[in-house]
Amino acid sequence: RANRSTRGAWTLFKHHRGNVTALLTTTLPAKIAWMAVLGAGNLNDLDLAVLSRSTERLELHGLDLDGDAMRHGLARQLAVRDAPSVACHLEEGDLTGMLDSLEDHGGVGLEVLPDEAFEELLERAHSHRVLLGPAGGAGVFDTVLSAAVLSQFCRHLNLLLRTPEQFTALCASVAEAHLFS
Repeated sequence: RANRSTRGAWTLFKHHRGNVTALLTTTLPAKIAWMAVLGAGNLNDLDLAVLSRSTERLELHGLDLDGDAMRHGLARQLAVRDAPSVACHLEEGDLTGMLDSLEDHGGVGLEVLPDEAFEELLERAHSHRVLLGPAGGAGVFDTVLSAAVLSQFCRHLNLLLRTPEQFTALCASVAEAHLFS
């Protein structure tokens, strides 16, 4: 839903995108930059043309649950901006490892999540790792961007959990798994 609501919001994200892109340009190597964007969505958070001018070649790997949003965002950026040194690899996937389980428990229609479902989600969050690596044998990414995915996910969890302690534990587990992937 968040991706649909921001699909046409390129202009709205201008200031945020400028700040994020400026930070990223300071981290990219001069030759080949391997960058992962977790929760890439519509790619409103970064300007590929500016990033491509900061490095000889940018290998961008986007990961998001919504492949259509990533493809739309990439097409929009490449159609109107000159970014010839950008190679993009887009992958659909769940960054949390919990969405299937949440759906299995009827999470969308629940008022609160039962305790046993919470324990299962907590275990999944602790053990989940995003398996994403750069092509060409580079091994690890030079830069990883995760601009908003954790706050978006945790905002929705808040509505399903019984106590603030459950919220804190689950969001911390998701964040830990996210950081160590």
